[in-house]
Amino acid sequence: MIYFEWLGVLTGIGGAYFLGSKKAKSSSTRFYGFCLFALSNFGWIVYGVMDNMTSIIVLQLAFTVTTVRGLINNRPKYW
Repeated sequence: MIYFEWLGVLTGIGGAYFLGSKKAKSSSTRFYGFCLFALSNFGWIVYGVMDNMTSIIVLQLAFTVTTVRGLINNRPKYW
């Protein structure tokens, strides 16, 4: 269970780093940041389900919607 918590933490930090970097003007950099956020959302949802934390699950589902929107809007041109 703790692995999913740390998966959520570390990939969330990584996603924030990619989106906050000076290279974030590139859509591919933003795309990879949102990929990390998607992995973070997954980790937090699994952690919330395993620990019966409804508020975390609801929050991460809402974040997943914005993450999917970010993935769609920043997908690489070759997709």
